[in-house]
Parts: sequence; structure tokens; C-alpha cells
Amino acid sequence: MNKIFTQYWWKLTGIVLLFCVFVGGLILPLSPGILNVEPDTAQVGEQVSLTIVGYNTEFLKSKSELNVWLKLKDHYIVADFVKVIDDQHLEVMVTLPYTLGKEDLSNQTMDMIVSDNHNGTISQRNALVVGASNREPLDVKEKACAAPVLQKSKLFGFPNREILNESIRNLFFHVPMWFCMVSILMFSFVSAIFYLVRGDKKYDIYSSSAAQAGLLFGSLGICTGMLWANYTWGEPWPNDPKLNGAAIAMMIYIAYAILRGSVNDPIRKAKISAVYNIFAYVIYIAFIFVYPRLTDSLHPGNGGNPAFSNYDLDSSMRVFFYPAVIAWTILGFWLVSLKIRYKFALQNFEESEN
Repeated sequence: MNKIFTQYWWKLTGIVLLFCVFVGGLILPLSPGILNVEPDTAQVGEQVSLTIVGYNTEFLKSKSELNVWLKLKDHYIVADFVKVIDDQHLEVMVTLPYTLGKEDLSNQTMDMIVSDNHNGTISQRNALVVGASNREPLDVKEKACAAPVLQKSKLFGFPNREILNESIRNLFFHVPMWFCMVSILMFSFVSAIFYLVRGDKKYDIYSSSAAQAGLLFGSLGICTGMLWANYTWGEPWPNDPKLNGAAIAMMIYIAYAILRGSVNDPIRKAKISAVYNIFAYVIYIAFIFVYPRLTDSLHPGNGGNPAFSNYDLDSSMRVFFYPAVIAWTILGFWLVSLKIRYKFALQNFEESEN
């Protein structure tokens, strides 16, 4: 038993970590948030009745006063009346002061903020569209209202971010798959250099096996990225430099596979493939990491957009994100090792036949 563990400990570690990522990453709920506000339009100088629909909220368990604010730029307006319907619904009455009409109300929206000691402080940007009113304004003075004090939720969960919502779980799959691909293709790149320097056939097997596995994980990364983009950007493949660069990089390695299949002489195939692999990896790095940073990009971490670590990757996600990176990388190199063993076995069989 100890011998098996000593020999396969890294594979067992990868299996355990990947199991934990799948179970925890898909089952644990999101933190409380606001799903929508109904109605979503109002006019200044009126008292408006709003229904707030929460997501994974537990409004009935709040042990403190539940406060609701609307925010327009620097204006905070506290609700006149808040009624808890159930764990996911609030009924709110709020008066929009006529003094808001002093602002330019063309295309203006107000944020909704809800706070209590159980669910914490949750919000939804652009929850209410406000406009000028043609009616006689209510004779109500604007209340002085300070900004809400942020409260931390007692409910454990992943960050509930607008637009991303449940798709934020894709962080445990899409990003680690790309990390895995980068590591595997770097191994392929280094092995190609070793083959050109030493001329040992085994390095060609290492390099070609890793390139094939890297292409597999790159394809999986593109598929999961398209799924994510469809929810966050509204279409699976917007015209984005990061996505276009990733597609070009994958086509370069598809061409590598075609090149190896078109050359029959083993030594010539290995030398041409090694040279191509070196240039392919350099171009791949340029298209994936350099080019998107030189232009505007929707992708987090590029074109001025902050990466997830700056605003979404909190402690609850790190618990599963880092193990996911390790697990997918282990799985990737496990596949590479299986491919290498298969090619060595095939090579020995062909030599024995000859």
C-alpha cells in the first residue's frame, strides 16, 4: 500500500483535489444578492412602491432592522417603509425627492442597496430608471441621509456578482484549464529545444505528446470560455482580441499536428517539428499575453479591465480556485505521461517487428 502511494501520490492528489473542486465548486451556494427590482422605472417627486426580489437571501432571519436605500450619484435616499414578505421578497415604499429633478435625468439610473446583520449589505446597480415628472410634486422635504454602513453576511457562499451570477463557478474550470495548457506547452517547448541540442528521440516524443495534450486543454478552455462569454457578454464569440488571439494560437498548434502527419521520415519529422514548436510557442505567448494588453479587450486582466483577483476572487473562491489549478495541471501532465508511455510502447513494438 505504501509503495502504491509513493508511486502514484501525485495522481491520487490530483483526483482528490479535482473531486473537491467539482463537489464544492458546483454545490456551494452564491452569497445573497438582489435578483431584480419591480417596477424598474419611476419619476421624481413621487412615492413609489417597489418589490425587491432577493437571490439566496434569508430576510426572515434578520435580527436587526432591515434598511433599504436608493442611490443616484452622491444622493442616498432611505426607504420610508420596508416590509418583509418572505425570505426572497421585500416590499418597499420610497419617496423620490423633487430636488432630484435638478440633476440631468436623461438616462439616469439609481442603485438599490439593502442591508441587515444576517444577509449583510447587498446591492444592484442600475436597479431603477428615474425620469422627470410632469405631475405636481409631493410636498415632501428631502431627508438628510448618510451613506449606508456596510455589513458582512453571515451566510457563506461564493461572490454574487451582477451579470456573472452562477456562471462565476466557471472560474474553477476555464482559467485552470488555460493554466494547465500554458504549463504543458512550455514543457513541449523546452523538450523541443532539448531535442535540437541533444538529438535524443525521447525528447521528440515528450514534445509531441505535450503539444497534443496542450491542444486538448486549449480546446476545452475555448469551449468553457465561449459558454461564459454567452452569459456575460451576450454572445459566445464577440470580436475580442483575447479570444481571437486564443483561436489563432490553437490553429498554430493544429498546424503543428498536421505538419507532423505530413512528414514520413522520423528524423526529419522530429527536427522540423521541433523548430516549428519553438516558434509556435513564442507566437502563442505573443497572441495570448502580449497582444491583448496593447489594445482594448473585454477580457478580465486585459485592455484596462481588472483581473478577477482585484475584485471577485475572495477567500471563499480561493479555497477552490488554487486546488483547481493544481488538480487540472496534474491531470494534464498525467495525460501527457500516458501519451508518452503509449508512444514508447509503439516505438518498441515497431523496432521489434523490424
